[in-house]
Amino acid sequence: MTSELRTDSELLASSVANPEAFLGLFERHFDRIAEYVARRAGGGAGDELASEVFVRAFADRRRYDPNRADVLPWLYGIATNVLREHFRESRRELALAEKLSTEVAAGAAVASSRSDDDLASRVGVAMRELSAKDREPLLLYALGDLDYQEIADALTVPIGTVRSRINRARAQLRQLLDDSAKTTRAAAVTAPRLLAREGTSNG
Repeated sequence: MTSELRTDSELLASSVANPEAFLGLFERHFDRIAEYVARRAGGGAGDELASEVFVRAFADRRRYDPNRADVLPWLYGIATNVLREHFRESRRELALAEKLSTEVAAGAAVASSRSDDDLASRVGVAMRELSAKDREPLLLYALGDLDYQEIADALTVPIGTVRSRINRARAQLRQLLDDSAKTTRAAAVTAPRLLAREGTSNG
């Protein structure tokens, strides 16, 4: 049976006895994981960090819980740990905030470029103010495009914890951005997944 006709969990289980089966998971998910870590850490580091994610996944494949049907949140959980170590070791927290600021400003529907720059700066500062435990689920939601249950699986926390952390992070972002009604409206337009209404998700 080819990898295209097998589920992720089947491939992972098979890879314990047949390591070559893991290549199917690599081919399916490397690009998505690489895109996520590149958006977090900068394009130049994306492939290297994504490769580290899959090296660790391969090493830990025997410990994967077969009751978890979807392997992708597990990979995002490993990616979260790899990124955390990367930022700590290379002191890249500032680059993370700048990357987020750039993405927010790039989609800005604001007439003045000065307003875009101001919004980007405010979002960058605000993101740095969030605690890591609140920032991580918000980034998995906004940049990784995971739903709440997938984030819970990735971080191995209850889904209620994910909801409360994302809601708390959004509330703090709004408070930090709420210097003026104009700034608040611009932020809501340009960063919908970062600043969406509490209690909503795509999952």
